Amino acid sequence: MTLLIRNGRVLDPSQELDAVCDLLLEEGRVAACGENLASPPGAEVYDASGLWVFPGVVDLHVHISEPTRADRETVASLSRAAAAGGVTTAVCRPNDDLPLDNITLAEFLHSKNRREGLVRLQPVAALTRGLRGESLTDVGDLVTGGAVALGDDRPVMNSQVMRRGLEYARTFGVPVLSFAQDESLAAGGVMNEGFVSTALGLRGIPWSAEEVMVIRDVILARMSRWRIHLSPVTVAGSVELIRRAKADGIRVTCDTSPHYFWLTERAVEGYNTYAKVAPPLRGERDVEAVKAGLADGTIDAVASHHVPLSIVDKDVEFNDAAFGIAGIETLVPLTYTALVEQGGTAPLDFVRLLATGPASLFGLGGGTLRPGAPADVTAIDVAARRSVAAGSFFSRGKNTPFEGREVTGWPVLTVVGGEVVLKDGRIGSPPNPALAS
Repeated sequence: MTLLIRNGRVLDPSQELDAVCDLLLEEGRVAACGENLASPPGAEVYDASGLWVFPGVVDLHVHISEPTRADRETVASLSRAAAAGGVTTAVCRPNDDLPLDNITLAEFLHSKNRREGLVRLQPVAALTRGLRGESLTDVGDLVTGGAVALGDDRPVMNSQVMRRGLEYARTFGVPVLSFAQDESLAAGGVMNEGFVSTALGLRGIPWSAEEVMVIRDVILARMSRWRIHLSPVTVAGSVELIRRAKADGIRVTCDTSPHYFWLTERAVEGYNTYAKVAPPLRGERDVEAVKAGLADGTIDAVASHHVPLSIVDKDVEFNDAAFGIAGIETLVPLTYTALVEQGGTAPLDFVRLLATGPASLFGLGGGTLRPGAPADVTAIDVAARRSVAAGSFFSRGKNTPFEGREVTGWPVLTVVGGEVVLKDGRIGSPPNPALAS
């Protein structure tokens, strides 16, 4: 289809573009960007007056559970949730339900998305077989099969395995992801270690559990001369360690998630299982350090860390509850409200954290509105303000600690490959023909 988006505030960090103009999408690509563009015959015209229009959001951290636990999240439900959240590309991490440790599972994800999807789903292949941290997967086959990165999305405690993984990944040109947590220090912990955990009688996970692994992974990145991506970063010491590593030229990048710059460990008070997440919510000092890292570029991206869970996973005693927050549909407004509206982040930097940066980190298409680029576009309303309501989520996971919180910057238009998948609150019908190839 041909789509002309008129009169939006177009933001594209790849061109340092911030201007009110028109954007023309044709045959799945960006055709032109400029003032008063002519409308081609038969084109659909969308009036974006007052809206921010930018490259489609790339969410680097999401989970699905199909086929093992379809009561949690399926390809179809995730795709609808992503479209509603303004996300045009979602990067799926391995987990117990979908370990992504062999080519068959990677092909399942791609095949299922072509039949039922609305947005682009890209797999991160497991670094080790069965996510056990003991022996490497068939890295070459998985990368050839479409994996955009390697990583278990849980700690790989064996340093030799992590070293070999980095060396293999360098051969195939993809980054390695690390969940930075020392399991011996974190063992049995269910929240951040500190005054609140003591008052609640819950076993804590110390900040040092993250820092120890950040130090190890920085050393291994230097040793292997390859890219390691720490995901997510949550404590002040980690932010400083990564800042120093980058200054020394070590190939380390990282992301964080909105709950780590919105909430502290106090969100757990009252034994709120919806605030139980791994890594845990930290202290006020850590929240401020994460914000500072986002502001100065130490932290490269904001991702949802979307772990959709059923009520039976959360409506239990705190120690027994599963870790995770459903965040893909609130990623953009939470980030906009905290960083731009409240924190003064420049609009281009906001887009860089959610779109241009993530696309670049994993070598994905998109992240730009240059002519010829994939026609992946997000538009948000920065004037309308509304409350988070989990009951209206398209995701099967309703597990959010942000219920009732008023935020701004909700997506109103999502375009993937030139096809409109969200328009003014209405979700398109799958499959998206742009995903067929």
